[in-house]
Amino acid sequence: MRRRTWRALLVGGLASLALCGSAQAQTIVGQLPAATPNTGCGGGPLEVLPRKIAGGNSYVVPHNGVLTSWSTYAGADVGQLMTFKVVRPLSTDGFVMRAHDGPRPLLPGQVNTFRTAIPVQQGDLLALTALGNGPAENACVFRTENEGDQVDIAEADTPDGQALLAPEFIEPFRVNVQATVLAPPVLAAIAKPSGSVLGGTRVVIPGANLAEVSSVTFGGKPATYSVDSEAQITAISPKSTKLGSAPIEVTTVAGKALAPTAFTYVGCKVPQLRKAKLSAAKKKLRAAGCKLGKVKRLRGASVRTGKVSRQSPAPGKILGPGAKVAVMLKG
Repeated sequence: MRRRTWRALLVGGLASLALCGSAQAQTIVGQLPAATPNTGCGGGPLEVLPRKIAGGNSYVVPHNGVLTSWSTYAGADVGQLMTFKVVRPLSTDGFVMRAHDGPRPLLPGQVNTFRTAIPVQQGDLLALTALGNGPAENACVFRTENEGDQVDIAEADTPDGQALLAPEFIEPFRVNVQATVLAPPVLAAIAKPSGSVLGGTRVVIPGANLAEVSSVTFGGKPATYSVDSEAQITAISPKSTKLGSAPIEVTTVAGKALAPTAFTYVGCKVPQLRKAKLSAAKKKLRAAGCKLGKVKRLRGASVRTGKVSRQSPAPGKILGPGAKVAVMLKG
């Protein structure tokens, strides 16, 4: 185990620990201090990664998904620059850099939160790179009273895909970073699984991890929707040119999911009525979800014995449920 006092690198006193809330029910990873940290990371660039923590939120990503935001509590200096990083621990003493966001300029003395969309895997770690920017000191870590809190540290800015080997560690500190991770979406069975081909059916789609939705489709056609919560979306079915099953798919920044039950489009597919007697035409229309409309008779045509010579709309046309079909009878 290596340990050293960094030359005027980390200064300052105690900062108590607190967790930052999330506006949505996403998983929170990492920790922030309760107030403006007075621990500075001078010079730079400087990689800081969590080694051990004595308690509170882990810095380890608990499941596959996408990081949707990251936060750091900036120190008091003006001109701070920080890069957020996602790293993967190696079996040896080191890490592989997987992805990053930044560098980002920080507003001093407050929590700075940045939107992002970084795919992550279970077991990834949150990290920071403090960048030198004149006399400004970045608060890349915050001090605690617990020697069980250890941070790996190295004078580097390691590119994505490369390894950082054998960093040294300091204590008692924690990395000043927190992120929200969204798991891939999950959908449950819908309560109203059918509606008109004309569209406009309100469909409640229950599930989980339904934040950051980018699209909802019915049979591949985009639907208008609103995200009611992490557990529910309300969509309005689009029009369809086909009857029958239409899979519902929801896409978020973390992936895609299909509803276990498809939506069923219902309507009237106009049948072929030519040469059918009126009674038989009525049966065909009912079976196809249509209704009989106006009936015209050519001279000499009987309602009982006359046969359909013309119809409107034409056979094969897809209409709304109960649409009327007009016929002309010929004797």
